[in-house]
Amino acid sequence: MSKKSKKKSTLYYFQSVGCAFCKRIDPIVEKLNSEGYDILRLDLSEKDNQGLHREIENKYDLRCGTPFLVDGSNGKNICGQATEEMIKKWADGEEIPKPPQPKSPAPPLPQNFDDEKSVNKFKEDYDKWAEENKHLPNL
Repeated sequence: MSKKSKKKSTLYYFQSVGCAFCKRIDPIVEKLNSEGYDILRLDLSEKDNQGLHREIENKYDLRCGTPFLVDGSNGKNICGQATEEMIKKWADGEEIPKPPQPKSPAPPLPQNFDDEKSVNKFKEDYDKWAEENKHLPNL
């Protein structure tokens, strides 16, 4: 387990009220902190925290809303949903790989679901898109 010394922590957890993913991450951060980690929980509704958030985003050329876990000393981060295992690895200084990305945008939904021709065209296009993006989970 990694424990920070008495120096000021650079592990930041930016969160906001009403953020569903933050509600899932809150207990994980609390648990890790009780195990000796020093992850600072920062509410983005506070002006000072907004400034630090902007400063870190600009320094490391990042863009993330909440939840946003970032090491202010090196820019290693998790943007969005995360598991306890991912957060622990991040807090230990490991690089967290970015989640898989689609190769292209999904086809647009048909404008008229009563038009069988456009619905069938969408199904065809979606099947092609899904095959091209089978590396993505839960398609």
